[in-house]
Amino acid sequence: LARHREEPKVLWAIGRSPLRVVCHLLRRSGLEADRFPNCGAHLAQLMSRFRNLRHAIAVDPLSPATALNSLALYGGEQERMAVAKNIGTPRELLSNLADSPYRDIRKATASNIQLAGDIIEKLSRDDWTGVKWEIARNPATPARVLEQLSESGEVTILLAVAQNRATPPIVLAEMA
Repeated sequence: LARHREEPKVLWAIGRSPLRVVCHLLRRSGLEADRFPNCGAHLAQLMSRFRNLRHAIAVDPLSPATALNSLALYGGEQERMAVAKNIGTPRELLSNLADSPYRDIRKATASNIQLAGDIIEKLSRDDWTGVKWEIARNPATPARVLEQLSESGEVTILLAVAQNRATPPIVLAEMA
């Protein structure tokens, strides 16, 4: 790491930014950026200045949880949607995003394959068909939720349930 600090061109040559390498190391170590003096503040400052960096952090599953939380709270709609889809987003943050007043954020959250059962259950009862459609497509959706969605009568939902590999054969037979 010391070598790369002195010669960051090595990292750039292999398609890695020094900042993303540091973010990966932090996440893999289980440590939060805020434990290191000025690290969290420095990361927040960089994210406020560079849109591409915000997007890169939003989509990277090894991004620090504090950075994802910051983007979910203060980022633009595209960044919040990217955080919602990110499989590295912490459960509590996914739960908050599932309660968003913005349906596109809820839809993006519904597509996350790391959703917990209670969040899937909540989103499966959303008022907007787009959110329920994403839940019906999500391979993490439990069989009982897929069965409930198969009774909706909405053609787009039925198609998504039928195409989901997690749908039990008995549910498919009942849909036929």
